[in-house]
Amino acid sequence: MLEELQVHNLGGIREAELRLGDGLIVLTGESGTGKSSIVRALEFLAGRRAQSALVRHGSEEGSAWGVFSADRLQGIPEEYQPEEGTLLVRRVLSRNGRGKCYLQGKPAALHQLSQVMNALIGIQSQFAQLELLESEKQRELLDAYGGAAVREVKDSLHGLFVRAVGEERKLRALREKRAEVEQQYERYHEILGRIHSIELHEEIEQKWEERTRRLMRLKERKERIDELAALLDGGLAGEGLLSSVETLCEGLRTLQRVNGESSWHRHTDAALNLFQSLSAALASESTQIHTEGIEQELEEIEHARGLVRHLQRELQTSSVASVVEFANKLRSDLDWFESSLQEITERKDTVQTLRKQTGELALQLRECRERTAEDLAARINSILDELGMEGANFHVELAKSDRIRANGADEVRFSFRVGSGTPVPVEKMASGGELSRLMLAIQLALPNERLPGVLVFDEVEAGLGGKSALLAGYKLKELSQRCQVILVTHEATIAALADQHFTVEKEGGGTILREVADEKRVVEVARMLSGDTSSREALSHAQQLLSLQASS
Repeated sequence: MLEELQVHNLGGIREAELRLGDGLIVLTGESGTGKSSIVRALEFLAGRRAQSALVRHGSEEGSAWGVFSADRLQGIPEEYQPEEGTLLVRRVLSRNGRGKCYLQGKPAALHQLSQVMNALIGIQSQFAQLELLESEKQRELLDAYGGAAVREVKDSLHGLFVRAVGEERKLRALREKRAEVEQQYERYHEILGRIHSIELHEEIEQKWEERTRRLMRLKERKERIDELAALLDGGLAGEGLLSSVETLCEGLRTLQRVNGESSWHRHTDAALNLFQSLSAALASESTQIHTEGIEQELEEIEHARGLVRHLQRELQTSSVASVVEFANKLRSDLDWFESSLQEITERKDTVQTLRKQTGELALQLRECRERTAEDLAARINSILDELGMEGANFHVELAKSDRIRANGADEVRFSFRVGSGTPVPVEKMASGGELSRLMLAIQLALPNERLPGVLVFDEVEAGLGGKSALLAGYKLKELSQRCQVILVTHEATIAALADQHFTVEKEGGGTILREVADEKRVVEVARMLSGDTSSREALSHAQQLLSLQASS
């Protein structure tokens, strides 16, 4: 409940401070004194968006401050939770349109303030009534009336729906990835084939460099051996060193035959054998080194390098590692592509199962809502009868939605019929007074856990008088036993039922609020009855009304 309210420079109010009790609290006063400014201040405190025009003329800043008694609030950050059952709320608005919000003395965003206050206060002004009668709000009211039976099915459906949506997103992501991989492969499969043909890996450039150096050294050795062989054998250019040695040895043998025995033959044979062996060794090694093979391998390496350079240009990268990384990723994606069909099949089965279960729960929820709709309509029509609206008939219509959502597949519409007329949506037909009484009936029908700690009504009795006004007052009194009710009213019979009474008056160019009791309250009720505070009949009637309230 709201224990204390302070308002500074909002609407017509210069400064007001109210200390509030529980039960039914009324605000009364002449027309134009600024009673609605209190409602606007409470809407402002509750988090409704406000324009700078709300700041009182001549002031640079307006503010509202409230002290609420409350238990722990669900879904609210710890720093904003009530402390020892008390919650402090403050909101400030500057003439330039900038505002500040505070919860427990700590800065808070407007949406955080609204979230906290939605659980604490409900304001049944003209705008709030229209908002409450939107289709979404109507469904929430219907479900709230259904209590645990509806809530259990609705929670199960919500959980299953969220899971189904998650699985559908995963399935969609799988299909999108398969399409992407397939598109990538169609675009790059030829490149992947070239990468595979040269067995590309990150160290390939180093290996090519090392192999090229070895081949070049081998090629140079072959050329040197051939040069030395040509020096020894003479080659195509003519006689070489070996031919000269053979001629020398033959001359020595001739000389040996002429002169007789000599030791030269051993040296000549050894020298000739040495040069012949050397020639054979050079020829053998030269034969083993295939120049054509070296050139071919060097050409292959250069061709592979050219392929890599071309790949780098095509893939817009400057490193072999990036090309390898691309190839590895594409191969990995292709491997996944082959195996993903099984996963897609499994997820499709899961989605179908969840859709079926969701549909079954949505149907179950509809059946619960249909039963609840009948009960709610009967309950509200009973309350409307007690409010003196015997000719009115309230009805809850359920229409199937095209799609199942987290809250079901039902569109809810409240319709209202007066007399033998045709039922129409309540927001299109009901007058202000009828709409106010209907909202009062809805609040009375809701379970206690659905009611906020504070309910504010702005002239709920508008258009009523006599017995009808008194019946509305009795229902407000009944509702005030379940939550704190703050009411702006012009009806003396309702004001007399209040547990606490404040008057709203114009004074010094501003609106002043005063709590009245005893004789002052008698005078105020008399004013409301006749407009004449000196009339004995009015004062007597007022005293009688208040006495009846005190004795009830």
